Amino acid sequence: MRDPRAALENSRAGLAVARRLGTRGWVPGFVGNIGEFGLRTGDWAEAIADLSATLNEEFEPTDRQLMLNILVQLRTVRGDSIEQEFAESQALIGDGGDVQVRSNLAMTRALRSFATGDLAGAIADWRLAGSHAGSVPVARARSARAALWARDVEAAREDLAAIDGSAVHGAAIDADRTTIRAGIAALEGRASEALGLYRESLRGWRDLRLAWDQALCAMDMALLLGSDEPEVRAEVATGARHPRSSRGRPVHRPPRPGDGWLIGADPAGRFNAIDGGDRRRRVDPLTIRVRRRGLTRLAAMWFLLLAAIPASCASNPEPTPSASASTPAASGRSMCSGSVPFVETNLSGGPADALERLGSTYQNDAGFRAVVFDGARVIVVVEPDALPDWQARLAPGGVAVARSCVAPGLIDVVDRAMARMVGPSGLIVSWGYDALKDAVMVQGVDQDALVAAIGQISDAGRRAAIEAISDGTLRVDPRGIPNALSP
Repeated sequence: MRDPRAALENSRAGLAVARRLGTRGWVPGFVGNIGEFGLRTGDWAEAIADLSATLNEEFEPTDRQLMLNILVQLRTVRGDSIEQEFAESQALIGDGGDVQVRSNLAMTRALRSFATGDLAGAIADWRLAGSHAGSVPVARARSARAALWARDVEAAREDLAAIDGSAVHGAAIDADRTTIRAGIAALEGRASEALGLYRESLRGWRDLRLAWDQALCAMDMALLLGSDEPEVRAEVATGARHPRSSRGRPVHRPPRPGDGWLIGADPAGRFNAIDGGDRRRRVDPLTIRVRRRGLTRLAAMWFLLLAAIPASCASNPEPTPSASASTPAASGRSMCSGSVPFVETNLSGGPADALERLGSTYQNDAGFRAVVFDGARVIVVVEPDALPDWQARLAPGGVAVARSCVAPGLIDVVDRAMARMVGPSGLIVSWGYDALKDAVMVQGVDQDALVAAIGQISDAGRRAAIEAISDGTLRVDPRGIPNALSP
């Protein structure tokens, strides 16, 4: 709650340790945390993939319900069909379940209501979830947003008071408080004060790198202050410059007459408006006036929010290299001849289903690295030496195959070296293959120390590591992840 981004990194590192040690009892909690915090950071595709893959394993009903509940939340905001998973989640609880479990289920019901424009239902369930002390800051912050969208200032004040009364503090919680105060000021006609508070809260969300919260805050501005204010237009327009971060589409059902406008981004970065008769026309998203009844029934502006999630949620394409060697990339995707130059994230519908299906089918096969979507097709990424065999194997099914830029053996030698190293006290180190960047990522150790440790295993491995660092397929960040569990 205090820093969801740091909590996400802790959970990723914890999951890697749990998998490596074979302590399966830890896995559902870490995977659930990755989903919960990934919702706020915008790492939806990764979280859904982790949850979906883990749910294929055998776990206790309580653990399965925990993961299903988070999966439903993520698929809800993506606009996927979630009825089957939600029904199973509810059935696993039945009439029982402890306070925490029932609070978690109420959080999910509230998000479903919010996504479909049932603001009253969302407020009721988020407040029910907030009856569990540990859920107060997050649940009541979301309840306050629904109250503000419903123009209920007093309800928003009550939610803000509940958060203050929880005596929980942290950067994310403080940004929530500021966002709520901004909304209250906007509804009370104090536009100048509201703008100042929104500036402060947006800085907070950007600093925390919480893409979902930032997009929601921009939506608050548009809905409560109106799009005539230049600063509001500039903030909301940010989403139009980053169309790849999400694709707007109807949540749960197609539009019906009287629903107002549904807003979504097309691949060219323009926006489509779909009216109740399913007639399309090109529009400027900042000049649309959504009828109040349509908004509260379907949350039509929800789709503009999806398009407004910043590009930090997706990998950016690198220039096509002229040489066959990998192109160094500090944060983008590794590039080499025959590789996939660009991948999209936050997928839904057919591409998301195909990624999950192919990943679960081939993830344990020799030479497999990942499954990605380049905007046009789903592609299986394999080790360079295994490319011809995989192409021949998958060609009959029409499945595209591309090579990874990561040299064969690099992942294994890094794993062996990291197992010998000791991280800084109070910090968590992490390492592994990153499919979005097509690189081996190591965090929390010194680069020279890692190369030296690899050299103790083999001189050939040391030379390969040095080359990989040079071409960007091995990226080492010495900054450790703060361990929230350390004393």
